Formats: sequence, C-alpha cells, structure tokens
Amino acid sequence: MKKIWLLCAMLAGFIFPYGVSAVEVEAFLNPQPVFQYENPVDELFSKQTKGLSLPQTFWNIASNGAYTANLVEVGWQELYTNYYFQSSTDGVLFLDYSIRSVESGYSPKMMVRLYRVNGGVVSTYTTGNSPSAACIRITGLNYSNLYYFSFQAVRTGLSYKSVTGTAKVYYSLNQSKVHN
Repeated sequence: MKKIWLLCAMLAGFIFPYGVSAVEVEAFLNPQPVFQYENPVDELFSKQTKGLSLPQTFWNIASNGAYTANLVEVGWQELYTNYYFQSSTDGVLFLDYSIRSVESGYSPKMMVRLYRVNGGVVSTYTTGNSPSAACIRITGLNYSNLYYFSFQAVRTGLSYKSVTGTAKVYYSLNQSKVHN
C-alpha cells in the first residue's frame, strides 16, 4: 500500500510541477463544466431572434402595402422574412432587392428562396455579384397558399462572405413605390 502511495506521489510530482495547489490538482483530476447547455444551438441562435426563425405572422399586402425587410447581415445561415405573405389573386409576387458586400474587396452573391408555408421550396434565385439590385417577378403562385422568403449568402471559395441590403415584397407595380 505504501508503494502505491509513493508511486502516486511521484506521479503527481511529475505531472504537476512544484507550486501547484491542491485545488488545481483537484480541478485537474475532477473537471467540472463551467456551464452546461441542454441544447447549445438554441442558446447560440435563440428562436426569438428576428429573422433566424420561420415567420409566425401574416403581412397583408393588400391592406398594409409592400413589406420591406432589412437584410442586416446575410451570411451562411438562412435569414427569413419576419412575415409570410399571400400572392395577388392572379398568383404574382414581386421581390425587389438591393445588396452590397459587408467586407470590402469581395462581391458575393445571395441566394433567395421562396417557401410555401407548410410546404417546401417553391423557387430559388441567385443574385448577381454584389453590389446588385433587381426585381424578381414570381408568377404561377396559388392565391390560397401563404409564402415567405429566405436569404443566404452564396459560398465564395471556402467561406461565406456576407451581404447587407434590403428586400421589398409586394404584388402590384403601384406598390413598388410604397415603403413601410
């Protein structure tokens, strides 16, 4: 038994140089997590964060006019409109966008997706290199369905270069001048 204690003392002396306290030895032998998350993704990207979660509220274009989304920083994660929309009675939605690169020296593109609520991707569009602005006209939509948009930077080489800008959703050309 004395040999085991002597061996442990020698091993501890070898692993822990002089000047290490008993508390540090205890912490090394029995590490405790500083804070433990049940779901780290929920902590890092809270479901309450605007734009990172699916929209839960309807924006009535007919009564509220065009909806403008501020694309603060679109990166590798999909950024969603905060609302879902209905198309015009003839199945049309317009999306005007204007983007520029967050970092100078880059001209990344942005992926725009139209989703059907309780469905999948309806359409996917890739913008031109930033700075870029255009109007996307989407036709053939079902008036009884609800839709929302997502925005995501297109991978540039090994990384995603972020873009910033605005996007406006409307369904008649007279509404393109309306800003909310």
